[in-house]
Amino acid sequence: MTATAIEGLPLTRLEVFWAGLVLPSFAGSGAGFTVREGEVDYLAGLARFMGAASEKAKLGIRLAFLLAVTAPVWLGGRLRGFSSLGAEERSELLDRMSRHRVFFVRELCLLLKLIACMAIFRAPSTRERTGYDRATPGATPHRRKLPVLSHAAAELTEERAA
Repeated sequence: MTATAIEGLPLTRLEVFWAGLVLPSFAGSGAGFTVREGEVDYLAGLARFMGAASEKAKLGIRLAFLLAVTAPVWLGGRLRGFSSLGAEERSELLDRMSRHRVFFVRELCLLLKLIACMAIFRAPSTRERTGYDRATPGATPHRRKLPVLSHAAAELTEERAA
């Protein structure tokens, strides 16, 4: 993401740094769907999300990042920073946050996960790997003629001929 796009975010430089650590961690597990290094522009996805967010949502996002980066202390009981953890540990920590007993923590984690998912699905390569854009087998095409329109057009043609 370019420097001007980062400057357009209503976040401090520290919060942008946190976003760069937290958002990729949702796809940081070795199990399941993974994202290749540099494949997804998480900050561009965050900028787009925050560009349409209310002031209350922006505050929630900031608080969510703060909770996530301090989770090793309050959730893990370790005096380590989020940035000192490996990708697998970050992913596991966010998973624990998403199952936390306090609703507020779960919901803020879900907000961050939503932003990460939206950023992931902005990349055509990730959509292709998941089959997101693939047509559903057995689905009917959306293009079909409406009999009313065909009948009305035929009547109009007959009236003009007469």
